[in-house]
Formats: sequence, structure tokens, C-alpha cells
Amino acid sequence: MQAGRLVYARGYGIADLDHNIRITPKTVFHAASLAKQFTAMCILLLVERGSLCLNDGVRKHLNPRLLNNLPSGLGEQITVRDILSHTSGIRDQFVLLTMAGWRLSDDVITRDDVLDLVHRMNSLDFKPPRRDCLYSNTGYKLAGLIVESISGLSLSQFAHQNIFKPLRMKRTQFYASHGLVVQNRAYGYKKTNDQHFQLRMPNYDDLTGPTNLLTTVKDLARWDRNFERKTVGGDFALSLMRTPSTLLNGRNVSIPLAPGLKVDYGLGLMISRYRGLNTIEHNGRDAGYRSHLIRFPDQHFGVACLCNLALPNDVHLRNLVHRVADVYLADQLSPASPTSQTILSQEELGSRVGVYRNSATQSPVQISIAGGGLNISFEAIVGTLTAISRDRFRLLGPPQPADVIFTTSGDSAKSQLLLQVEGAQPLMFDAAPPKIPVNLTEYTGRYYSKEIDAVYNITLDGDSLAIVRRKYPKAVLRHVDENLFTTNLSDILAFCAVTFLRDAQRHIIGFQIDGLNIHGFEFKKCR
Repeated sequence: MQAGRLVYARGYGIADLDHNIRITPKTVFHAASLAKQFTAMCILLLVERGSLCLNDGVRKHLNPRLLNNLPSGLGEQITVRDILSHTSGIRDQFVLLTMAGWRLSDDVITRDDVLDLVHRMNSLDFKPPRRDCLYSNTGYKLAGLIVESISGLSLSQFAHQNIFKPLRMKRTQFYASHGLVVQNRAYGYKKTNDQHFQLRMPNYDDLTGPTNLLTTVKDLARWDRNFERKTVGGDFALSLMRTPSTLLNGRNVSIPLAPGLKVDYGLGLMISRYRGLNTIEHNGRDAGYRSHLIRFPDQHFGVACLCNLALPNDVHLRNLVHRVADVYLADQLSPASPTSQTILSQEELGSRVGVYRNSATQSPVQISIAGGGLNISFEAIVGTLTAISRDRFRLLGPPQPADVIFTTSGDSAKSQLLLQVEGAQPLMFDAAPPKIPVNLTEYTGRYYSKEIDAVYNITLDGDSLAIVRRKYPKAVLRHVDENLFTTNLSDILAFCAVTFLRDAQRHIIGFQIDGLNIHGFEFKKCR
């Protein structure tokens, strides 16, 4: 899209493999988290009418029972602005569901299932107001409920009357039932190991707000045009959406765009830069669908991409829309920074190998040797590092270029790792202490979480430990130090830390999980 005009639209591939129906620009896709910008606009339209304020506490506009279980006083501090900017600390519904044993593409998940999790919640990822930022789909479910509570309409009805109809987005809607019959729908797929395809559809009922948006690329072009013509929302809403949120300490908020990628966030939109140009954007991923909508506001240029395939972890739609921008904005983009490589010995590389941990979030980074070079695993960022010097390495992406700098702290000479993802706040990680022999049987047993009503059994698995739980394959625990292990619990809880907790007598009393979109989630050991 250029200056509100559709310049080029084309479909590639197959929408329905059973009937060999091809994709066109009119094909309807599940767009996942692209829904958030429309939910945010619904809230801002109500703010503009004086029906609520962004600084209102969410309790003011929701049934108080929903948030009754949050730690005393915290519920009152969470505002409407917090849930739109992911600074509420309310835990993410999909993370909790997978931890509780739900399979997102197989089990039907309803609004009541999510609200039950909210009602059981007795801890947060961090304390509000605006102390940190962690992506929360739950916050946008609550935002959708606020729209319904104030307007007396469902979110789908309100969005249709106030956004989609005025913009002539005739093929766009929030849908309440996963069984809805949709004309010209693209079905979602995943490629199997034997190169066949299997159907992967999101089975969500009334999860409108964070997801459950159906749309086409042509309708997204009409939404993009609204940023030029300001038919819906005007300067008031559109400027608020693309203004970065601010933490109480003054830092800009950073949240994941794709697993591991961090960018500034406004209200329903991510604010970033690409090769010297400002961008506003959002991605989406659900089951067998991927989506991305990006806009270069200063160039009045946008790209929308909708996909009905669960792409491999090393393929990101953000990179694909960037490649389109590379063509159309070639004369305005800064040159891609060249990378000169330094050859290091195996001994020099080996001195960097190990697990590093962020003291604030407890999130681990693992550095290993593979293929003669260093590899990094941070949450879902997995890639090969290019040596720029003895201490500086470069991750070329995907999903985003990043610098990895090895250093030592001045006081203790402890090894540290500085991770600087392009466009985000730098993160410091300390090297884990040397691994010491442990008695693995000490860690075995049953562990329970009341918040998700789930039991995790930790058992011996050869020379290792493993977590055994409902509906998921066992997750092997990799030993780092006496109390720290790492594991992979699911696709959205890849490479997370499991830290065992001890009492004053050094007896294990539980463990906590830290990783992508989850901080300090505790299980207690059963007697």
C-alpha cells in the first residue's frame, strides 16, 4: 500500500488442500494477534466518547469477581492502559493453558476456560503499575470484555459497527465460534516430518480481543488507508496507538514481536525501526496461521502478509515483509550493515560455552558449539553467531539482528553476556556457576500448582531428570547448577529455566518456571 492506495496484491499457494482451491487477495485468513490493534481502537473510541479513561482501574469496568484472586491491592492498580500496553503483569492465557496440559490446536478453548484461569490467578509476572512489560493475551481478553460491558454490544458487533463497516472492510470480523462456516476461508496447515500436510486450526470459542480475527489482505489495505484518511479514530486514537508506552522508571517498554524479538509497544501496535526508517507493525501466530502488517508512516507505505502454514522457526513473516520494503523503498533505506568475520580457535570459542542467566527475569541463555562455531539459544531465538572480534559476535537473524558481547564484571571477574537485539533494551546475563555433582533422586517427586490445577511429576530418565505431565511428551531437564535446570515444555515455552526452591534446612519445597512470557511461576512439592 502506498499513500492509502493499493499498489500490488497477489495470492500464492493453496487455501484448501482438500479441494485444491488457490489463494487470492480475497481469501479470508485467521489473523491471530493482528486482532489486538482493532481491540485497542474499540477501547479508544469509547475513551473518545467519554465512556471510560485509560487510567481507570480495570475493576471499574469488569465484574469484580474476575480479579478477586489477585494478590491484595494489585488488582486495583492495573489500569486499562496497562492491559493494552502489556504492562499489567497478568499472566498470559495461552502460556497457562499449555502449562496446564491443554493443546492449543487440538482442544476447544473457551472464554470460560480463560476466565477460570484469571479467577484462580494468585500471582503476577511482575508487580504493577508499569514496572515491566510482558506480552499478555489475557489482558486483551479483558479489554474485549470491557468493550462489551460499557457498550452493551459484543466486541464483534461493536467493531463491525464502528470500524469495519465505516472502512468498508466487508470480509473482516471477530468470530465467536471455531465452528463458524466462512466463505473463501484459507485453512491452516502444518508440514509433517514426511513432507505431508496436516490441518492445524485454532479451536477458540469467544476468545475475541487478543485473537479470533478473520480478514483479507485487501481489507487490511483499507485499514492501512485509515492511517492516511483518519476516518475512524482520528488523530486522537491513531496517535495514541503508535506512541510508545513508558515504564515508571522512564524506560520505553519492550516486548516480544516474535519469540525472542523485543520492540517498543504502544496500544495494539509495535513501534520499531528498519534500516533507518520508523515502522509501526504487529505480527500474529496461531496454529497453522501466520500474519504480519507493517507500516512505514513517514514513507506512507505498508505491507500486509497473511499465511496459512505453520512456518519453521527460522522463517519469519517480518523478514518477508521487509524484503518487500527492500524493493519499494530501496532508495530510502539505509545500507544493510556489513559484517566482517574473525576466525577464533576452538579453545577461544570453548571459553564462551555455558548457560548465562538474567538476574531480573531468571531467563537463561545457552551458548554451545555446533558446526565449528558458537550457537545461541535464548527463549525461541536459536541461531549461529558470527565472530566480529574475540569478545563480540553477531546474530544476523532471523528474527532480528543482534549483538552478543562477552565481558567480565569488575568486582568478581564473573563472566557475563550482553545481548543487544536491534531496537530493544540491552539485556545482561551472568554465567551460571560451575556444575557440581548432585543426587538426582533428591529432585524427584510430585509438584502441584493450584493456579492451573496441574501436577508435574519429576522422575529419573536415565542419567537425567524429566517432567512428566498430562497430554505432553516428557520434558528432559538439563542440569546447569545445583538448583538450576533448563527444559523445553512446549512451542511457546521453549528453553525455559526450572529453579528448585529450598527451605532453611536445604530441603526442596518446590520449583519455579521462568521463560518467554512467564516469570516466577511456582509449583509446590507434594508430601
